[in-house]
Amino acid sequence: PSLKFPIYLLGYNQQRKCIMSGNSEEEEQLLAVLRRCAWTKVGCDAFEISKDTPENHRQLHALCVKHFSLEDDGSSTYTLGAIATTLGDDKLALVLFKKIIDTKPKGSIIYINADFRYAAMLYDDEGDDDSMMNGFSRMQSIGEEDPNNYSHPSEDSGLLPAIFIVSTAQYNVGCAYFEGVGVSRDLDEAEKWWIKAARDGMQDGSVEAMHKLGDYYSRSHQIDLKDPLKHSTPNYLEAFSWYESAAKYDYIPSISELGLMYRDGKGCKQDQAKALVLFREAAEAGHDIAETALAQHYFNMGLFNKCVQWALRVAEPFFEYDTANIPRDSEDDIRESQARACWYLAECVKTGQGTSHLPNPKPWKVYFDLAKTIDKDTITDMEKRNVLNQLP
Repeated sequence: PSLKFPIYLLGYNQQRKCIMSGNSEEEEQLLAVLRRCAWTKVGCDAFEISKDTPENHRQLHALCVKHFSLEDDGSSTYTLGAIATTLGDDKLALVLFKKIIDTKPKGSIIYINADFRYAAMLYDDEGDDDSMMNGFSRMQSIGEEDPNNYSHPSEDSGLLPAIFIVSTAQYNVGCAYFEGVGVSRDLDEAEKWWIKAARDGMQDGSVEAMHKLGDYYSRSHQIDLKDPLKHSTPNYLEAFSWYESAAKYDYIPSISELGLMYRDGKGCKQDQAKALVLFREAAEAGHDIAETALAQHYFNMGLFNKCVQWALRVAEPFFEYDTANIPRDSEDDIRESQARACWYLAECVKTGQGTSHLPNPKPWKVYFDLAKTIDKDTITDMEKRNVLNQLP
């Protein structure tokens, strides 16, 4: 199995944004310039600039010239590595980030930025177990660093603060332990690293780790993969606390999960009004689970126009794909919510309820088949519940 590190830091700056503001054809041309100029100083010096040379090609060449200069502080090399990553040349990106690691002081802010990128790329090298384990080991070492030992980067450097990198590395290490990829699966270690990353819910903590802890405590997990009967017990009070911590920083997935907990009375006193407020906040931001929760609420209330309104927001993006290429979200709960939203939409269209404001309505079976394509098991369960009149 493989696991991309959930957070892969991309240090952006104005120079890089300017260079990268092109379409796919222009990016192919940029990649050709990058490969010609960034690998060797000879190739960089031989690059000819004329009055017809595009401005972003000039800027990229200038970065390469600085990259080979003895006066470079590493910023040009780092920016080139970020551009190489975006353009899909991971081999060149690894070389560029490794140059920073080999030549800059270990306690420098550019070092830890480059080391993080390098570790993440090694870990994400599917099919190479040694590279993956090396990437994990480096990421774990970054997670053990004291961010107070690093200076704060300037705003125009494109570099990220050490506290953000360290907490993100800790979060990634927790995810690796939880999935058992690149390291033996260990739920206790996963929990420990996520707690480190969350930093007691403080502002400099990882909101992703806070949310992940909410997910971790709100669900039952198979403790031993060899023993399917041995599972952990959910701790809804703890889950609610961590979701609340992340929601304080406007983290939309946690706001949606808080809505579910208020709706179901898990970890808190049941409060339907509070749940709807939270669902609307997350749904307005485009969160599929919250949009589906609103569709479900209005379906059960018999307010089918509103049900269609929210369900359509989930379903509509899928119509850009043909059936064979419909994307499937890696998160089970998101995929289930997407399927359920399409099912509610199909039921409304099938019965002719709430469809007066539906633009370009399709036959109900189109929505139903879409729901089954997204998550067949969820729809099979919903159909059974519908027959038994046991829909949630």
